[in-house]
Amino acid sequence: MKHTIREYVFWVFDFLKGSGIRKNYKDIVSKSDKEYNSINDLNNILEYAIKNVPFYSDIKEVKLEKFPVMNKVTLKEQGENCISIEYKDKMNKLYKASTSGSTGTPLVVYQDMNKKNRCRADLIRAHELINWKLGDKYIFIRNWSPNYKQSIIRKFAQNVIPVGIASFNDEKKEWLCKYLLKHKNCVIFGYSSSICDFMNYIKRKGVDAKKFEIKLIVCDSDELSKNNKKLLKDLFKCNIINRYDNEENGLIAISKPESDTLYVNNQSLIVELLEPSCDKRVKVGELGRVVITDLYNKAMPLIRYDTGDYAISNDTPNNIKTIKYFAGRKADALKSTKGVLISSVAISGIIEVFYGINKYQMIQNSEKSYELCYTGMLLEKEKRNIDDRLRACLGEDAVIKYSCKKELLPSKNGKFKTIINKCEK
Repeated sequence: MKHTIREYVFWVFDFLKGSGIRKNYKDIVSKSDKEYNSINDLNNILEYAIKNVPFYSDIKEVKLEKFPVMNKVTLKEQGENCISIEYKDKMNKLYKASTSGSTGTPLVVYQDMNKKNRCRADLIRAHELINWKLGDKYIFIRNWSPNYKQSIIRKFAQNVIPVGIASFNDEKKEWLCKYLLKHKNCVIFGYSSSICDFMNYIKRKGVDAKKFEIKLIVCDSDELSKNNKKLLKDLFKCNIINRYDNEENGLIAISKPESDTLYVNNQSLIVELLEPSCDKRVKVGELGRVVITDLYNKAMPLIRYDTGDYAISNDTPNNIKTIKYFAGRKADALKSTKGVLISSVAISGIIEVFYGINKYQMIQNSEKSYELCYTGMLLEKEKRNIDDRLRACLGEDAVIKYSCKKELLPSKNGKFKTIINKCEK
């Protein structure tokens, strides 16, 4: 069945439900076609929050900097104080966006229908710009937990083939290879680590990936290093896209086919990068906490919401439009022996040039103790070379242990972490 029919059915059902997605889609297009200034939309949500949300009722000035930075712990502790009084009697009509709890703090964020429609419209528009059309068949590799549900209409329109992380073994990978040979022009979408795992399987088995004729690969949820992006592109001969989003806010940023830079979804949210230890904005090019202000969720406004992620931008601090590097979560960043934050990007740049390493995890066990676990084979002179590079990054007094493993497993949520900081509380 052609995707144009699927598109038609999708938009017909949207029309019957009041055209909520279409209206937001048109608004997004209009704001992206010109130099959009978010100040009016920002002021609207700030004014609304002060008037309707108990948590913000004491704020006197409609300025973003006057609002406190919040996080998952704040939301859980404050509970109903973070929900608009306009929706207190309509809770059963709100959508529950549940986070996976990969950081140890699971959370439910309530979204009104307009916010939910906005999220869908954001993705439709962003995917159009990378040539992923509504209705294209795609392979979705993720942790398919029991609470992840899709409506029949959405499944039909999306044309999705789900692949679960828990069963993504060699047998399943072999099945996927056969499927892709029969179904050309598919999109592959999923965790970066899982897609790279599939890539390594193909290399190991000597499969000619060009015969799959993949339309596009979109990596999401965990870090995609430049080296792995190049390897994926060389193997599959298609564009590789990096997408950054979360359940709470929806699409945050996405790259373009010709660029490694991620472009922030400024039509629907504001991004700030704040210093690791205080709520001051970082300087240009510095690593900072990703803090989101959602412009469209009135049911539970997320203003200056600390996502728990780190990123780097070359934009001016008060106008973040692009992200140069998405550097993962706080627990995915190491600290040098002097206490300086070291991103996963810095570590991958050191390790991934050594082709004897197939897969790795860099673990910080204490203030000065680190362990490089890896699969593959390293010569002693290569270990000495890595040691010199890591010490230059982490500190000359760093104690580094090397552990060759038969296998390195993903975390409980299905994502594979290259960086693990056991010192972070």
